[in-house]
Amino acid sequence: MKRLLRLGCLVLLPALAGAVDIEVGSTRLVIPAPGGYALLGDEMQPYAGLIGSSVPPQNVQHALFIAEEDAAIAAKGLIPRPKRLFTVQSLRDLAYRPTTTRDFTQLKRTTRSENERLARLVEEEMPGLLRRFTEGIAKDHDIDLALSSCKALPFPPHFESDRALAFSMIATYGLAGADGRQESIEMSYTVTLVHVKAKIVSLAVAGPREELEWTRAAAREWTERILTANPSTGEIAEQEGHGPFEWWVVVKYALLGALAAGVVAAVIQAKRRRAGGAPRRE
Repeated sequence: MKRLLRLGCLVLLPALAGAVDIEVGSTRLVIPAPGGYALLGDEMQPYAGLIGSSVPPQNVQHALFIAEEDAAIAAKGLIPRPKRLFTVQSLRDLAYRPTTTRDFTQLKRTTRSENERLARLVEEEMPGLLRRFTEGIAKDHDIDLALSSCKALPFPPHFESDRALAFSMIATYGLAGADGRQESIEMSYTVTLVHVKAKIVSLAVAGPREELEWTRAAAREWTERILTANPSTGEIAEQEGHGPFEWWVVVKYALLGALAAGVVAAVIQAKRRRAGGAPRRE
């Protein structure tokens, strides 16, 4: 059930300003940057390392965008506290498997019909993911995130088209305070499963708890830009026309990937809120 996808190579695309070029298997996709957001580059340490450590092992994170002012902070070797972010991930095991139109239709049907089951599966798997993540951060970066729990409340899909299915969720991250008391921070997410060039990518847009509708609107606009930048023609169109797979697995790891992508931002916000501090160098 654990799925694997090769890390896509990220390079700047001169033909499309503010876009990045990724590879899912051997398929090249163009990912336009959301307006006002910049790509988090590998050189933006230590923040890029913290974010990279949070990705579930079944997923590949091809790109993560944070606000331009936050990227400028990260580029100076400081840790920003972004309130909003955009990510593109894929399931490792689907890297070289063409996904047909029929496959994607089944994926959408599964997501709609098994929403509650998927939520339970994510809730069961999240504690182990958090444990591995926090242990890795403590070992590699000497930072104690004090994460104690993560609970997600996914809503039924609110948008569907031939090539996209979007649903939202509210996540609550629990943190152990220095005095032993528990505190929490909530975030909103919209996850969109996109069928593009015979591949499936999961897009996640994260924001504060009160900005659920903003995540939905931003995700819709970003999805449309990605589909416009990556038309299916020729051999790709033929691959999409042909066509079994446990599609609920794709949705489960799309959820886990979204939750993990925002966990660093959530924890840093909580710690800074507690300390009242400014961005600092780790």
